[in-house]
Amino acid sequence: ATNGDDFAELTGTVTIAAGQASATIDVLAVSDGLVEATETLSLTLSGDAGYNLGTESATMQISDGGPTVSIVKTRDASEAEAGSTRRGQFTVTRTGGSLSQALVVTYTVNADSTATSGADYTALSGTVTIPAGRSSATIYVQTIADGLVEPDETLTVDLSSADAYLVGSETGSATMTIDDNSPTVSIVKTRDTSEADALAGRKGQFTVTRTGGNLSGPLVVNYAVDVGSTAASGADFVALPGTVTIPAGKSRSRPAGAARRSTCRRSTTGWSSRARRSRWPCRATRDTTRPTGGARRR
Repeated sequence: ATNGDDFAELTGTVTIAAGQASATIDVLAVSDGLVEATETLSLTLSGDAGYNLGTESATMQISDGGPTVSIVKTRDASEAEAGSTRRGQFTVTRTGGSLSQALVVTYTVNADSTATSGADYTALSGTVTIPAGRSSATIYVQTIADGLVEPDETLTVDLSSADAYLVGSETGSATMTIDDNSPTVSIVKTRDTSEADALAGRKGQFTVTRTGGNLSGPLVVNYAVDVGSTAASGADFVALPGTVTIPAGKSRSRPAGAARRSTCRRSTTGWSSRARRSRWPCRATRDTTRPTGGARRR
């Protein structure tokens, strides 16, 4: 604190009246119209022949009285909300000072942010106004659907210093996450298969599931048979196409079945053909034994 600028100028002496053990040095703070950090004023006693020195100095604080502003992330953003009224939010708050007037707070986007202004979100104005009578205001972040599959990104906002306020030393920056909204796909085996399934028309099944993203459209997922598989395509199972489509409005689908399928079925009286719907004898795929009891009608 500066003598004459931050407080009324002091005389440099104090008189302890007769019969008294102490006297007071009054310090009158001066309003300089600037918002500054809390300052200190230290006084040190000087030596004189009329007294000895004990505790020689003391310190007081002179607070500025202006507001301190801080920022926090109050809601993350998502690309799925692009064009809607749902937006990411930062909240800027002022503490201390008078609420009688509006307070304009400036801010910048930190260069370490991975989200890009104009591509991942609508450009921010760089200022937010806390209205008179209010202690906080909101910075809204509107996302942009860029149609790219990419990791979630971050947006960091730093409050800027100004004459009208102080920036909190540990609360002057906040970071939000912008969810890319791209779906994540996974696959699990949901049914084993066997050669006997060929007779019954049953298939082995893998289920492919998408999590996140927009379900309004279909999603084509590519896959490949692992080279470590011991079953041979075309010999042990019908060749798979290599793609599966998850329909619009659905979160999962299944690739083609992975078993041979016979055109025959067996009843209590013998074998019949599914294709002909007759009692003609037939044999299952890869079965060289002719079933009995199924003589041809003449």
